Amino acid sequence: MNRKEFIQLLFDKILILDGAYGTQLSASIKGINFPEEANIVSPETVLSLHKNYIDAGADIIKTNTFGLFHLFNTGKIDKNYALKLLKSGVEIGVKAAKEKSVFCFASFGPMSDSIFSYSAETLDFFIDFYSTATELALLQGVQGILFETFSDFLELKLAVYSVRKISNSIPVIAQFTLNSNGATIQGVDAKNCGAFLDTIDCDVAGLNCSTGPLDMALNFESFSEYISKPMSASPNAGLPELRNGEVYYPDIKKEFKKALSVFLKNGARIVGSCCGSNPDYTRAIKEEVNKFKGTYVKKNKKDFLVSPDFLVDFENKSFFPIGERLNLLGNKTFKENYLKNFENAIEIEVNRQITAGAKCLDFNVDLIARDDYLTAKRDIIALQNFAKPIISIDTLYLEVMNEVALYSACTPLYNSADLTEKRFNFIAELYKKFGGKIIVLLMSGKKVPKTFEERLKGLELVDMFVEEYEIDKRDIFVDPLALTLGTGVENYHYVEEIIEKSKYKTIVGLSNFSHGLPDRSRLNSFLLTNLIRRGLTASILDISDPNIASVIFNNEAIFEGKGFSLGEKNGLVFKGEFSKWGEYLIKGDIENLTREIISRLEKRDKATFLLEKGLIENMEKIGSYFEKGAIYLPQLLSSAETMKNAFETLKPYLEEELAGENKNKNMDNARILLFTVQNDVHDIGKNIVLTVLKSFGFSVFDGGIDKSPDEIIEEINSTNARVVGLSALMTTSLPYMRETVKKIKESLPEVKVIVGGAVVTKRFAEEIGADGYGKNAFDAVNLVRNLL
Repeated sequence: MNRKEFIQLLFDKILILDGAYGTQLSASIKGINFPEEANIVSPETVLSLHKNYIDAGADIIKTNTFGLFHLFNTGKIDKNYALKLLKSGVEIGVKAAKEKSVFCFASFGPMSDSIFSYSAETLDFFIDFYSTATELALLQGVQGILFETFSDFLELKLAVYSVRKISNSIPVIAQFTLNSNGATIQGVDAKNCGAFLDTIDCDVAGLNCSTGPLDMALNFESFSEYISKPMSASPNAGLPELRNGEVYYPDIKKEFKKALSVFLKNGARIVGSCCGSNPDYTRAIKEEVNKFKGTYVKKNKKDFLVSPDFLVDFENKSFFPIGERLNLLGNKTFKENYLKNFENAIEIEVNRQITAGAKCLDFNVDLIARDDYLTAKRDIIALQNFAKPIISIDTLYLEVMNEVALYSACTPLYNSADLTEKRFNFIAELYKKFGGKIIVLLMSGKKVPKTFEERLKGLELVDMFVEEYEIDKRDIFVDPLALTLGTGVENYHYVEEIIEKSKYKTIVGLSNFSHGLPDRSRLNSFLLTNLIRRGLTASILDISDPNIASVIFNNEAIFEGKGFSLGEKNGLVFKGEFSKWGEYLIKGDIENLTREIISRLEKRDKATFLLEKGLIENMEKIGSYFEKGAIYLPQLLSSAETMKNAFETLKPYLEEELAGENKNKNMDNARILLFTVQNDVHDIGKNIVLTVLKSFGFSVFDGGIDKSPDEIIEEINSTNARVVGLSALMTTSLPYMRETVKKIKESLPEVKVIVGGAVVTKRFAEEIGADGYGKNAFDAVNLVRNLL
């Protein structure tokens, strides 16, 4: 069945997706290091579980292959072994599906730990392995690909792209996972996640895993708001408990039934379950689906652009400013800084524009990329390590356009197509692949129209191209070509008239009008005011110019009903003598923070005072914002890294001040070791705790992942650690955490043990005899302080 037929089936019928494999197989097969090894160690057990799900009512079974991708990426298994397990898992699933006449989808999980710094090498490595896995799965006869439990936009986009490189006909389901606050681990809102899935080349957009059915139901309506595709929902069976040393999931089938009605009413056409579930859950879901009387109503596609950080809804009729200064050809300062250090130059300019309020940045590195288009790929990846705005890809070169479109974690603006067949065709293909919107210049090739009539003819050609390439007219921005007023004011009037006559969105490069003229800032702001009132949709401009910012703000306040109340941006308030330091920490601005520290030290302020009042108190404030959900992990990690760097500036002064004092000895000797326990390869939580503890000045070391109790004790003995932190994300690793705590207490009773992780609770920590439980990194800081 091809993707078109599969989508039609979903219009006609709700399909049941099966449930958990990892928790089921780990509990029933002893001696496997991870659930996917069951594909070789005990294939009959995997086959039996598939059949049990089918007998319970599953229409789609997924292969037992989800974790292979992360295991391979983290070096726990090599490529050959990963592909061997994948091949075996797919063969078992396809065999079960054929016997029972149901669908078999290959389960592909994320390769990353959900938060990582992008590099071209890493991303290309992902594409290569997902493509290889797709080829192998299709050879074994799978009928679809299921991407589940993703958190990162770009990783999921490239994963889907990898499949489409191999097959444009295979059905693809793509699913994000959210926390109970309705955001990914990176802090991306459910609404943005749904909107993004609606633009990439998958057939079904969904959610899976998370914390349980009722939490997912609370966020599903928001998630579905911008989705016009069929949807899927497969929540966890709640959070696990440990009873008599065994992982136990409470029976929450009633909660599933309540949540199902929310999923189905909001457009879910595939429903199932995830971690902790079993065939009984599938049976209960099937019964509830059979009772559902609603019919599927396909939703119209909405008019928006989206990135992890921003969602711009054009149905709200707001003016859309695009920051212009990330341009090597038009920004002399940026060019000079870029040629010295491209990453630093990009970071400074991106932060400046985002702080000024830009949600979309015009990205032009043609000066360098014209000689090596891969430079543009490097630069767009670097940009997204600092922020994740919507990108306007401003380039003359089609190779550059392709690279930036592929590696942008957003639905981009293509800046620009002209009215020539070759260029328009190329950009239209990118639009079909990656979504977004197209800026069309009213010119053919290099010929600039001189009269209003020539521009009107250009509009007619736009109509022809839009129809020929089947482009949604809402996805077209027409650029009437702003020319300097120095050549005559009639060019400006031509732009006004095109804005009023165009049935498409309109956009201008504002600074083109004032090129070569005096007092450009005031002139630009005057012209912008007039054009917005005439209906201009968007403009590429210097949003950090106070006069331009004033026009935008006043337009929103008066004509868009947003009022004049500025409020505190994002609700983040830092008060007192060191309020600026808090702002530097949250922005990751180590340059200004270091300058402030050195200035205060030169004024004879004590380093201990600056650490306590300037850094620690502000970091604790940031921690409280994190706990309230006002900021998310990327900001927290950035703040912690900035504080760690600031601490290095203070460190020699602290050592001098504290020489011979117990406080300094305590810090130096208080060695802390952090581990992820056996049977668990996830290290994101551990790494967050490590970074934050280091930023507070503790002597903390990374003990690694998947460590057995004996390995952990050996490491403690060799380092004389006083505190050990144990992390677990997998429910199957909880018994190993229990065993590790027991062995540490028996052999090293003086060592304090703290525990944490997504599946760990305070009750569980008390039950296994840990000295403390930390829900997050700041709990860990307070625990360590108290224990030492």
